Amino acid sequence: MGSKNQLRIKGSALTKKGELALIEKLASETHFFLQADTNKDGRTSMEEFIRLMSILLRGSKEEKIRFCFNCYDLNETMQLSRDVIITLLNQTSTEAMETNPDLVLDLLEMILKKMDQDGDGVLIFEEFKNAALEDWLLLEAFGQCLPDYKCHVSFLEKMGKKLEIK
Repeated sequence: MGSKNQLRIKGSALTKKGELALIEKLASETHFFLQADTNKDGRTSMEEFIRLMSILLRGSKEEKIRFCFNCYDLNETMQLSRDVIITLLNQTSTEAMETNPDLVLDLLEMILKKMDQDGDGVLIFEEFKNAALEDWLLLEAFGQCLPDYKCHVSFLEKMGKKLEIK
């Protein structure tokens, strides 16, 4: 890294296995890192990465809700259509869903009944936000976007002990 602000991990390489389980797990999700690339140049700069980690680890509820919604908005239309929701549910499907595709449709209907306030079959951000604030589990109804608690705490503990910015 040739910039003035260099990120160093005391006593280990940044890619040391186990240290960055959170990043490795989330990096496999394309839409996750598309959200990090805020200037849409096809790369994630150090500043964009730090901003993303800030939202994931220390962000407000509003920031986390916006982040998840944007991850789910596959078509970048600021709404989640039935087709997009079905695609998302199929990506996170379990073996039971794979053997019985009607389960995905049943889950879709349950989610829309709970979240779609105007009943038009499309979720806009405000509907998604209201549902997530009412029931936080709905935040990741279409797949995991945020680190789980155990990974979150472990990452903060390890990085807090080893992080040094020069």
